Amino acid sequence: MKLKQLLFASLLFTGFQLKAQIGPQPSSVKWKYVENDKVKVIFPENNQAEATRIADLVTYINKNATVSVGTKSKKLDILLNTNNAQGNGYVALSPYRSEFYATGFQDFNDLGSMDWLDALAIHEYRHALQYTNANRGFTKFLYLLQGQAGWGLGVNFSVPDWYFEGDAVLAETVLSDAGRGRTPSFFDEQRALLLSNKNYTYLQARNGSYKKLLPNHYPLGYAILNYGRNHFGPEMWPKVLADAGRYRTILYPFAGALRRHTGIGVNKMYKLAYKEMKENWENELKTLELTPTTAVTPLPKRTVTNYTFPHWLDDGSLLYIKSSFKQISGLYRIKDGRQEFITSIGLATENYLGVNKNKVSWTEMRKDARRDAVIYSVIMSYDLQTGHKTEVTQKSKFFSPQFSSSGDRIVAVKADEEISNEICIISPNNGSIISSIPNPENDFISYPKWTNDDASIVYLAKRKSKIALLKYDLSSKQTTELTPWTTHVISGISVSDKRVIFGASFSGINNIYAVNLNGDKQISQLSSVRIGATLPAISKDEKKLAMVEMTAMGRQLTQLEVKSTAPINLTEPVTMERFHVKTTDIEHNIQNEATGNDYEVKNYKGLLRGVKLHSWNFGSSDSRNINLSVQLGNILNDFSGIIGARYNYNEKKVRFSGGFDYGKFFLPLSFRASTGDRANAVFLAPDFLGTLSYKQNDVSVGLSLPLSWIKGNYTTSFRLASTFSHINTSAYKIQDTPQNYSLNFNAVQVGLNFSNIRRKARQNLVNKWSQNASLSYQKSITDGISAERLMGAVGFTTAGFGKNHGIEVAFRGKKEFLNNNYLFEDQFLHARGYAAAPGDLETVISTTYSLPLFNIDRGLLGLFFINRARANVFYDYGRIERNFINFSTLQRSYGGELIFDIKLFNTVGPLGFGLRNSVLLDTDPLNPTSKQRFEFFVASNL
Repeated sequence: MKLKQLLFASLLFTGFQLKAQIGPQPSSVKWKYVENDKVKVIFPENNQAEATRIADLVTYINKNATVSVGTKSKKLDILLNTNNAQGNGYVALSPYRSEFYATGFQDFNDLGSMDWLDALAIHEYRHALQYTNANRGFTKFLYLLQGQAGWGLGVNFSVPDWYFEGDAVLAETVLSDAGRGRTPSFFDEQRALLLSNKNYTYLQARNGSYKKLLPNHYPLGYAILNYGRNHFGPEMWPKVLADAGRYRTILYPFAGALRRHTGIGVNKMYKLAYKEMKENWENELKTLELTPTTAVTPLPKRTVTNYTFPHWLDDGSLLYIKSSFKQISGLYRIKDGRQEFITSIGLATENYLGVNKNKVSWTEMRKDARRDAVIYSVIMSYDLQTGHKTEVTQKSKFFSPQFSSSGDRIVAVKADEEISNEICIISPNNGSIISSIPNPENDFISYPKWTNDDASIVYLAKRKSKIALLKYDLSSKQTTELTPWTTHVISGISVSDKRVIFGASFSGINNIYAVNLNGDKQISQLSSVRIGATLPAISKDEKKLAMVEMTAMGRQLTQLEVKSTAPINLTEPVTMERFHVKTTDIEHNIQNEATGNDYEVKNYKGLLRGVKLHSWNFGSSDSRNINLSVQLGNILNDFSGIIGARYNYNEKKVRFSGGFDYGKFFLPLSFRASTGDRANAVFLAPDFLGTLSYKQNDVSVGLSLPLSWIKGNYTTSFRLASTFSHINTSAYKIQDTPQNYSLNFNAVQVGLNFSNIRRKARQNLVNKWSQNASLSYQKSITDGISAERLMGAVGFTTAGFGKNHGIEVAFRGKKEFLNNNYLFEDQFLHARGYAAAPGDLETVISTTYSLPLFNIDRGLLGLFFINRARANVFYDYGRIERNFINFSTLQRSYGGELIFDIKLFNTVGPLGFGLRNSVLLDTDPLNPTSKQRFEFFVASNL
């Protein structure tokens, strides 16, 4: 679940721009809502039961279970999005709202056994309580000063991100019998590092690395929060949160608050928490009898690499997905230690691989071209014999596909917009549904597999926050429970002739288990490993078991010889002391208590549904403008408005503007109005530049067609926009000398933007093999007024000499005659090292080679943390022509950029702080004595 925090960067680098993509929800959805004084849940008309459940949980928590976060609250609007195939949720400011993506994870290791919407309700509402209980003192002052943008700024400078997520995971855990705090996979990376004696500093754990495997802020925060809860009581953390929001300690407010209430600083508590976890795990290891495993894939020494979803092939080789910090995911095969790349695997809602003989299947993400909130999951197939890759379904929400042994059917999970789940049998030829398996309880279904004779389907089901392994017989239409219902996690299935092999958390450590297909529920344990084992694959002769084991350098494929073992008895995780979760009379499992509220269901409709004023900002959107603005928006994101002032660095003038975008319908409507000063550089003589200044008022209205797609590893976007403007100018001055001149005319603008961006691995500096293009044409349509400009840009990227290197090439052009009656605002990106000079025609060709230098992973007192250093070498070729004096000049430069990827105050970033030295090969007309130019710049697009 993603907490969309409004970071300081939004204040520095977000400016006077309305969102390019607006109206992500389909206009055909009929929205309803239920509400009370604590929450409003907005939902599609067929999802009243789910909306009511969410409202019940939020209301119960607000009234009964806030002892460990604080009692302040603010009514929250929650949008239930049933069109998105991704599993996620967030709470955001600007405006204050939450959104739940209603389709859960197939891999139960990701969240545990909790019902998906229950988990979202507890987790995301915890974020809302965190925000409101931190809105005190100086944070409250920033809120009054800048609205929700200031609120977010104050909270995110005073409270670390690990607190937000660690505390929300802790809430999941103590308010249920499950939660990620009782899910072993949640601790896999920490366990692998600590039991390998890899001890990183707090600053390294806090800021991450491009080289090292470091757990993200979820498990980091949970470890610290749970340690504090267990040693100082649940009432300690709300005091820390409140004092941090107040900034009682000006520098490092959270650390100061923690020290004030515990006598321990953040660094020390981090060390104590990790020391305690390590000791607990080491003591536990002493009691275990480990099973020896043999490595199938090499353990990487330099680059974090993950091998997942192994499957045995008939020739004894293993097929699997491989990805690393240097390479995006792909399908590979290994035999006798030799790895072979098979084919690429595109972006997916979550990783998965199904294999049966020579037929391979997985899912990839797609999206609606116009509506960003509509995300699909389509089935892909690959034939190992022919090498043919096929997209089996379109505009679907299918998950976890697997071919039958005969190859003529695919079994998969289907989710729909009514939050219903079913197992479907699909034709691989045309993607049509042949039949479906009944699911009368609407269990959440995961990982269906054919038995070897294609007679039955084995699958995982989640019901009322418990999981069981089930088998459905296709001929008798009978369902058999293979395992008892449990709050333990079960995930990853491999089927042999007589048994199902699966991964589970029964021992408190993820291991591999087996159960018979006959329904006797006799479970035996096949592995006992140090860190954790998942995703088993049993060989055809049932003698070898491949699996995925966690290491300090990523996930590795290992194998073991299968041996007979005695059946085990299950102990539920809520009673297992190894998780060190302490509940109280107030904070305990609430899932069966949060019921019984009555709500009136109302239509959620209107032209401007839920529009709220949320922020008033000061910041910069790019290197050419600085802005002061007031912003409005709504939870459906089909309206955004802004009023503000903008200072243009190129023209050195201030303008006041306002506008809105309305995107409920297929073609978004935009409106803008602005007034203020303009300035253009003009030639008063062939060799003398002067300044023409004037006042300008303008009004514009436009329509746009914003489209975007996801296919394979590429995200493609296309935007066509047309605008009609009325422009009035007056009070002209040349070099401060008034001129008796004014303009009053109409103009049109047509713009086109295109990009095709390939995803990149963590260490890659450039999105390789990507392309982009833009074109803008503006022209006066009033007789007697000459105003016309054509601007365009084309760029592409390629691979460099190393895996993390990249080359960027860009061409930019602008044509606008200087003797026109009116010149449009200068937003052109000129050759590096040169000041903006006027011209009728300007072209620039830029080439940049990017390469990493070294990883640093060091910081200073929490003020800044440097992850890595990288470099760019560039050459720009610019040419400016001035037709009225038959003159042209070159603007050529070359140079280098040294860039440090830095996080400020452990919060802002990563940002690229760069030093650029440009060597000028030609004379800069505005700085004729300069032969080189040294600049400092900040890049936020890492």
